[in-house]
Amino acid sequence: MEKVNSVLLVIGILLALAFTFSCSSDGNRSDMDTSSDSVSGSSSSNRGSSSSATGSDSSNSSLIVSSSSFKESSSSSILENTDVSSSSEISSSSVHSSSSVEIEQSSSSIADTCNGVEYDNLNEFCFEDGIYEKCNDKIYNPTKHKCDESNSILQNHCNGTLYDTYLEYCINGILKNKGELIDDRDQKTYKTVDIGTQTWMAENLNYNANGSLCYNDDSNNCVIYGRLYNWTTAMANSESSSENPSGIRGICPSGWHLPSKAELEQLIDYVGGIEAAETKLKANSGLWRYNAGTNVSTLDNYNIGTDDYGFSALPGGFGGIAFGFDGGVFPEYWYRGSDIRWWSSTKHPTYNNEACFLRIGSVFWTGIRYERVLYWHSIRCVKD
Repeated sequence: MEKVNSVLLVIGILLALAFTFSCSSDGNRSDMDTSSDSVSGSSSSNRGSSSSATGSDSSNSSLIVSSSSFKESSSSSILENTDVSSSSEISSSSVHSSSSVEIEQSSSSIADTCNGVEYDNLNEFCFEDGIYEKCNDKIYNPTKHKCDESNSILQNHCNGTLYDTYLEYCINGILKNKGELIDDRDQKTYKTVDIGTQTWMAENLNYNANGSLCYNDDSNNCVIYGRLYNWTTAMANSESSSENPSGIRGICPSGWHLPSKAELEQLIDYVGGIEAAETKLKANSGLWRYNAGTNVSTLDNYNIGTDDYGFSALPGGFGGIAFGFDGGVFPEYWYRGSDIRWWSSTKHPTYNNEACFLRIGSVFWTGIRYERVLYWHSIRCVKD
């Protein structure tokens, strides 16, 4: 009996110990959970801080605003004597204002002086102590050029008089009005100029013949640069001619003809040779934007023309040829902005698949050359 009692006593003691251990473990877990909740509560408190900065948590707003005010006080006194409940919002707006001013200051122009007068160098420039507005963001020479109403530099200086190069031209200091040609096939009008004993179209032909193209298949390019034609289309299937005048009307309007190689040479000789032609036959337009392969668009570089004779050549580019897998031929468009080419009526003396053309481009690119007749070039007609 004593043994039984002893066993029961031991069992009771073990059960009591086990119960005590269990309670202690639960208490530790509870403490851990509480600690975890405290961490979570801390996170909530941080989010609350963020929320209170926008005024959504009123219970902690006083603490957070004072903290915000402390931060702001180092750079601004705007929070002084303000209502605590709105001071956070004021702080936020004052920071936004400050950053806005910085952005405006960084994007604004710098005031320079011209002959002692301040000017906005973002939109204006100083030339010989005078202040002028930029033309389409470009600086130009006001004694030689003028910015027209469309914000393009299209006007030249002729013996002291500014003139519109679309309507007038200047030869040897004498200002003349351009002539006008009306194509009776589609009623399109073209300006014309007298250069020596020749009368030339002052614009590229824009007659929509079968086989003609617009650069990049964009009709807007036809409006600016005229259409592109392969040699066969330009000649209207006529035979080659090297005569002066050529006698080949080709695709030209009635009373006009396609120039021969000899007529192109006559034009080049009259204006002073290849180097002179490279400048004097070009329009003084920002469309001539590439200079010897680099993207340059300033009027003081040599790729901008002086348009001394009103020929007003623009860089319309040309169409080359590419071959499809099916053997078909289709155009590839090249060099708009730096190059213009016009067909002549004269084929190569040896190679029947090439014809003569005049090319005007950057320095060393101007000249009379030969090209495959499948290529698409511009057309300038000469009066009969």
